[in-house]
Parts: sequence; C-alpha cells; structure tokens
Amino acid sequence: HMPTDERRDDWCRRLGDALLDGRFIEDPGFWSAHRSVCPECEARVRGLLHLRTLIEASRADATERATAPTGTPPDVLLARVTERLRRHRSRRRIQWMVGIGLVIGVGATQFLRVTGRSDAPMRADEPSIARRLLDRIAKPDGTMDLARVGSDARLEAECRAALRSPVPNDRQVAFMILALGQRPLDAAVTSTLLSDARPHLDRPIEVASGREPTESVAAALAQGRTATLVSVLGALPSVLVTEGQTVAPEVIEPYVHDGSAEVRELAIVALGFHPRYRPSEAMWQVLRGDRSLAVRAAAAVLLVRAGEPERVAEHFSAVRDFAAEGFVATAMGLGPRALVLAHRRIAGLETPIRLGLSHALRLLRARLPFDRSVLIARALADTTRENDDLLTDCAAAGDWIELRLALRERWRSSPEGYARERVAAGLASWDARSGDPYRFSLALEVLERDMSRAAVDAVAAIRASSDPATSRRAAAILESWERRQPPQSPSSNSKE
Repeated sequence: HMPTDERRDDWCRRLGDALLDGRFIEDPGFWSAHRSVCPECEARVRGLLHLRTLIEASRADATERATAPTGTPPDVLLARVTERLRRHRSRRRIQWMVGIGLVIGVGATQFLRVTGRSDAPMRADEPSIARRLLDRIAKPDGTMDLARVGSDARLEAECRAALRSPVPNDRQVAFMILALGQRPLDAAVTSTLLSDARPHLDRPIEVASGREPTESVAAALAQGRTATLVSVLGALPSVLVTEGQTVAPEVIEPYVHDGSAEVRELAIVALGFHPRYRPSEAMWQVLRGDRSLAVRAAAAVLLVRAGEPERVAEHFSAVRDFAAEGFVATAMGLGPRALVLAHRRIAGLETPIRLGLSHALRLLRARLPFDRSVLIARALADTTRENDDLLTDCAAAGDWIELRLALRERWRSSPEGYARERVAAGLASWDARSGDPYRFSLALEVLERDMSRAAVDAVAAIRASSDPATSRRAAAILESWERRQPPQSPSSNSKE
C-alpha cells in the first residue's frame, strides 16, 4: 500500500483521522510506507507514541513504576500499548485529547531535532546552551534519549539552570527535555514560561524576506512568541500527568483566545489533562465561535469529557457545525437532549452520512431503538465508500444481519487500501461473535485477502473452533500475517 506522490496529502489526512480516533494503534504497520516518505507524519506518530507512554506510566502503581524499563524501543512500547488497548477498549475515548493535540504535528522528539538543526549554523566555538543540551541526549540514530535526564544528575542540573537563560531557545529546549523526561517541574517555572513568551530575535533575517524593517521585526516577534508558547503548551500534558506541582489552570486558560490556532488548540489539550480544571464560559465561547475546526473540536471533546454532554448536545442542536460535532457524536451520552439530537441526525437528509452513523452507533451500543431505514438507504446508496467502515460497525453493533451479504459485496468491490481493511476487520469480528460455522467461513474468506491487526482477536477466536478444518484455516491466516509483520527492534541497553 505504498502511497503515491500525488496521493500523499490524502494519506496525511487519513493518518490524522486514524490518530484522532485510535485506529492507528490497531494496525501501525499499515502506515509505515507513508511514514517513511513523510517526515511530518512521522513526527506526529513519534509524539503520539511517546505521550501515550507517559500517560500509561503515570497510571501505573508504585511497583510498576519502580520496575518499568527505560530506553525501551518505540516498537516494543507500541506492542505493549496495543496489547493493553485490546484488553481495555473502553479507555480509548479517554485518549482523544492526546490525538487532537498531536494531530496538528507537534511531535515532541521532532521538535527537539528541528531545534537542534536550527542552531547548526552557529560557530563551533560558541555552541548555544540548547545545542549542548541536545548533544547530551542525542543518540547515533538521530533520536533523543529523553530518559537520560532521569539518571544523569548533572544533565538535569544543567537543564534546570537553562530554564533561567535569557535566550528563549535555551529555555524551550530545557523545558521539553525535563517534561518529556518526566522530571518534576515547579509550577512557577511553567507559569513564567507561558506568561513570558518572549520572542526569538536572534535570527530576524529568517522572516525578513525583503519586507520593510518594521514588518520584519513584527513578524519575528510573533514567530518567536508563538514558538515559545507551542513548545511549552505542547509539553504541558507530560508535566500534568507526572508528580509534582501543577501550574494553575488560570495561567493556561487565557491562551484559548490566542491569535494562533495552534496555540489555542494546545492550550485546550493541556487543560483537558489538568486535574483541577473546570470549564468556564471562555471554553463555551471557543466552541461557539472559533474560526478553526481543530480548536472547536478540541473544545467539544474537553466539554463532553468534563461532564457537559447535554449542554454540548444543546449547542449542536442550535448551531450547524457538523464537522466539530462528528468528534463527539459517539460520546455524547444518553441524556434527553443528546437523544433528541441523535434521532434528528439519523433521520435528517441534510446530515452527513458519517455523522448520522456515528450517532446511530452510540444508540446501538446502548441497545436503544431508532428508525434506521433512511440512514441505511443513504449509506448503501453512497458510491464513495468512505463510510462503509462505520456502516459495518453499526451493523455489527446492532446485529443487522440483513446487511451482512450486502456489506460483503461492498467489501469485494472496494479498492485496495486501509478503508477496505477496516470493513474486513469489522465483518470478521461480527462473524466471529456469531458462533455460526457458516459465518466463520465468511470471515475467513475476508481475512484471507485483507488481514490486519484490527482482526487479530477475531481470527484467534475462530481458530478455537471445534471444526479442525476451520481451525487450521484460521491458524494459517494468522501465521501468514505474523510473518509479514516487520521485525521488532531489539532492546538497546548500551550506555552512552
């Protein structure tokens, strides 16, 4: 499934969607070809994996923390997280804020690497503090050993000293190393970095581009201020899930009205991790009127998670913002306003099909009845095939057996790719739960052509069938798929 150059933007969008709703973790190998040719998406994935690791570590008990290995390769960490997600599917929605924050491209490790390259033109006899700190944690393969700050007292002391540097770049890099290395940070330090987002004026020529001097200086001021805020806010979730003092939410909240959409979104993501934050009217103003879809979506997710699903449902009933509504349609709860909105969207001809299916899936999971005739007719008439995966999820959740053969035909005629694999996994999982030998054969037919990580549980269940032929066929599918998976990176315990 190597992406072509002309379809690269489409692959970037699809990977972004997969990061948002948790599908990336189910089959990360599928995206490896695109990641190998797209450094921006590779940065997003690296940031996601690292932040997920920090969150998982923060939830572990004291014994687990004491025995947790350091320097574990990303592939090994990914395998462990994937296994945990299989056992705790219900926790996936709690991770939404992570995906929303990272989908804009704030890969923490990538930030450090880019920052290091930006300092390269400096004279060798005058390396910056930031450059020296980066050199201390740089590994031969170009990645960063962020765990080192936890075992190197001298490096940690240098990072803390750099937090007082007059150079913004030094302060940003030191903060990122300490935050991502899970070292406690004083709340006053974080507050100072946020409130004192002084600009980079070291290299204003980079933004001059032949413009008037006053315009160049103004651009340099804006660029430096935004870079500082993005780096600090982007690392705040790591700070908030580790032990230590917590910066007050009142320090973060003003940035939800910043001039930069990137800053606004990261501020909302950080507030979503804050243990003491309770949404104020400012967050509702963002949901009602922010120009950026990503920012409105982040606000909607935060408000639903904060216990305001009914008010969010009331908002979307009054304001047609289908794109932002789609981010919370499956998590809006079962209150009276949410139910009225769901039925309206399912029956509405103006409702985007995917949004209607998302609301339907919420009701199906709660075993609540509704008239699905209009929605199903529209979904089956849709020739784009963009919604077949969600239609399959709904059919499986509601056991709409009358659609099973129709979905099989849609799968057969679908173009090769990730969407087709999603449909295949949904059909196979549905069939595996049926216990019907005929349905087992249908599932195996699908998986012999489109096996993916998302279908592992289904094929494993069918492999346990009492029918020897069915069991052998399922085992062969699983074995063949496992052979095609990239080898796991060996653990690296070498000391630098």
